Amino acid sequence: MNLIISNKSIFLTLFLLCLSMTSLLADSIRSSTGTIGFDVNMDGNMEMMLNRNGLGLGVSPSTNLHVQGKALVSHRLSIGGITNHSNLHLNGSIENSFQEVNSDSTIGGHSLVLADSSSGNLTLTLPYAANVAGGVITIKKVSLNNEVTILGGGNMIDQTGLWILSSGNMGYMNVISSDGQWWVKNLNEETTISPHYAFTIDNNIWSVQTIFSGNYYINWGDGSFDEFSVTGTGSKSHNYASSGEYTIRVSSMDGFMTYNLGSYAREVTKFEIFGQPTMPNRIDRAFREYTEITSFPDLDTSGVTNFAEAFYNCKSLTTFPVLNTSNGTNFKTTWRGAESLTTFPTLDVSNGQDFRSCWLDCKNLSSFPLLNFSSATRFDNAWDGCLALSTFPANSFDVCTAVTNYTDAFTDTALTAGSIENILVSIDAAGASNGTLGLSGGTSAANMDWTISANIALSSLLGKGWTVDRN
Repeated sequence: MNLIISNKSIFLTLFLLCLSMTSLLADSIRSSTGTIGFDVNMDGNMEMMLNRNGLGLGVSPSTNLHVQGKALVSHRLSIGGITNHSNLHLNGSIENSFQEVNSDSTIGGHSLVLADSSSGNLTLTLPYAANVAGGVITIKKVSLNNEVTILGGGNMIDQTGLWILSSGNMGYMNVISSDGQWWVKNLNEETTISPHYAFTIDNNIWSVQTIFSGNYYINWGDGSFDEFSVTGTGSKSHNYASSGEYTIRVSSMDGFMTYNLGSYAREVTKFEIFGQPTMPNRIDRAFREYTEITSFPDLDTSGVTNFAEAFYNCKSLTTFPVLNTSNGTNFKTTWRGAESLTTFPTLDVSNGQDFRSCWLDCKNLSSFPLLNFSSATRFDNAWDGCLALSTFPANSFDVCTAVTNYTDAFTDTALTAGSIENILVSIDAAGASNGTLGLSGGTSAANMDWTISANIALSSLLGKGWTVDRN
């Protein structure tokens, strides 16, 4: 480069100034084998180095400009071209740092993670969101086999617990951290939210309980989260700063969180599911005393055998979904106290055995469908206290050949003479002897108003040793 100065005095002044600066900074500037180092604070470490490769800030340069640490551009940065319109302009390609994982891992400081699940399911944990504010991470599944589960690292993702890159696909998920939480920025359709439950409550203290071992993730709805493991049985409590309505989200890949919440259950005003979680083989007492719930979602109960007290005293329940109850065996007190139900769905209870007090005190239930009771063993107090029950179908008990316990089964109901005929004729057709049947109380038709067929069936049962209580 040529430097031309027309005024000789100016040139002389600049020359002397350079000599003066060189003298003053002699201890801070060193030149050796083509490298100039700048030790600004004179601590023996070079803050800037210039050599034939380029300029390095905080590091010996390996390219034209090499920055180790943070760099701040206050206006515009143009790479590979010039722009007057954008804060950042890139003319060319960009290269990401990436992390390859094939086992359960906590994600490090990489913007791209390649998850190889070919050997088995993986669980990847994001770093704490508060530690990487504004950080963006993409997780890409690179095998069709197995699943990749993504955890929030002390926080939930989109205020839920787990997300899954499903088996049979090579999905991806893009997340960003903000305000100490992880949020979904982008994903493909093969990426699904984990099965989880949401409870809307109105209280200032809450406890969730379980009888199933597993790892659980809870978003308490007030900005706080919990992650804990349970072996056998366990519970987790939370105190809120003030009373109010909160939505609690519970996630788990291992078990069903809620179980017999006791007095806390009465504070639940809404129950939701996400991702269609599969219920375990028992949900006895799971929703007991959910007194404010008006409806339930379509739960996957296909594998449940024990429904005992599952919906006990859900007194505000006005409708009930057609659940898969085909494997259920224990229906003791299942819907007892569901006093707002007026009708009941046609469920598959063909494997049901114990129906004690199953619909006891369903006070507004006015009619009942024809169900398959082929495996039933007892019906004592089954419809006791169903004050509005007037219509009951024929042939309900034809196949209950071994059932003799109908004690108080229809006590305090409103059965018509026709419905009483249907019940007596069906029980008589089953052929069992020495049983007990309760038809008294309530507003059910009196014996004097029964049909001829009903009285014929009554005589037959009495002849077989049955005791029949009646109005």
